[in-house]
Amino acid sequence: AGGAYTGTFRPVNCPDVIDYTRTVLLKRPTAGGDWVLDGTHITSTGTNAAPVLSRTGMVGFSQFALGGENDIVLPISVNYLTGNKQGTNHNLNWKVTCTSSPSATMVLERSANNRTFTSITSITADAIRCAQPFNYTDASPLAGLNYYRLRITDAYGKVTYSNTIAMVNKQTGIDIVGIAPNPVTSGGAAILNVASAQKGIVRIVITDVTGRQLMVQTEAIIAGSNQLPLNVAKLAAGSYQVTAITDDGKSTSVRFIKQ
Repeated sequence: AGGAYTGTFRPVNCPDVIDYTRTVLLKRPTAGGDWVLDGTHITSTGTNAAPVLSRTGMVGFSQFALGGENDIVLPISVNYLTGNKQGTNHNLNWKVTCTSSPSATMVLERSANNRTFTSITSITADAIRCAQPFNYTDASPLAGLNYYRLRITDAYGKVTYSNTIAMVNKQTGIDIVGIAPNPVTSGGAAILNVASAQKGIVRIVITDVTGRQLMVQTEAIIAGSNQLPLNVAKLAAGSYQVTAITDDGKSTSVRFIKQ
């Protein structure tokens, strides 16, 4: 089409917009191309849930999207990132909410030390595909503990990281990756992150600095990454140790502080 024209975009049900007055109408001529601010911006109207965005003087038909300054839209959120073992394979599964962005690039990263991460796969999805779960099989995991996380970049360049999970690449054994939060707050709710080489039952034992046993609970675990709930609200403020013990007597421990 020749000449200039006016475009109006009326997205509905936008729970992630937190300031519609700072939104703008973006366009790109081709799928996968760069989003541009073509034409003259008209101040957005409407509401956060249903902003109305317009531009005049645009040229050519295009795809349109909502955009704007940093922090006008909530970042992409990670519903979950989980992992399970199947033989020597590490199967990773995740789900994200990216209604605030017309597309997202998800990079699954791996680390041997939980500090230096490298990419092992990358997926770019539009908003429709983004609504579905994702999965990836790491067929060549590192020896010992493998840490995994997602680095997600939305269409506007905003980066979001997922939680980090760990899986152990060996035939038997168990590792406590950590407890979160640590220190545990006065409410007492915490998550014990356990990486196990095989499924089974573990005893979770909490002791004080003298070794006195204060709490015991039993949990079923899978071969893979496990997030086990703990409630230490009844413990006094201080330093403690939590130990996970398998049926065959293998154990692993970590210290934590209760505020």
